Amino acid sequence: KNAKSYRGKKLNISGIFIGGLTVQIIAFLTDFLMAFFPSPVLVDPILGTRVHVLRWCEWCPCAAYMTFMTEGADLYWSGERPPPDYLLKKYLHASAQGGAV
Repeated sequence: KNAKSYRGKKLNISGIFIGGLTVQIIAFLTDFLMAFFPSPVLVDPILGTRVHVLRWCEWCPCAAYMTFMTEGADLYWSGERPPPDYLLKKYLHASAQGGAV
């Protein structure tokens, strides 16, 4: 019905697949940039460890989305319908994870 076609074949691509692929592409690009280009590195004033700024740029969007995907994969409930605040709890957990990073 709503599927796009490519060379006469219907394509049904799920949002989970697209989201997971997006996370992998972001991770690959940040790793590539850190490996082959100069990237900013800060030194933590308390622990004295090196902090790669691009790693944080990777984790901020990816942590929230991956938390939501993990929580969303656990979609089961008893009865015909989910509880009224079921997805709200999933969104709040993923938002808290993303905000904590």
